[in-house]
Amino acid sequence: MKDVKPNVCPDHCDSADSVRQATFPVRVETEKLADGVYLLGGGSHNSVAVEFNDFVAVYEAAPE
Repeated sequence: MKDVKPNVCPDHCDSADSVRQATFPVRVETEKLADGVYLLGGGSHNSVAVEFNDFVAVYEAAPE
């Protein structure tokens, strides 16, 4: 995985107007739940980020 370069995309891809014009006034608060496990909150729903050796998985669910 040494050849991975963050934020580098070899092919151009257009994003939707709603994505380009999105604003993010929400402050995300983080809380460490355990080693490598974090609660991300502050928006319309919460997410949990879990660190693994080679990647991070983010789990989220919309509010009811």
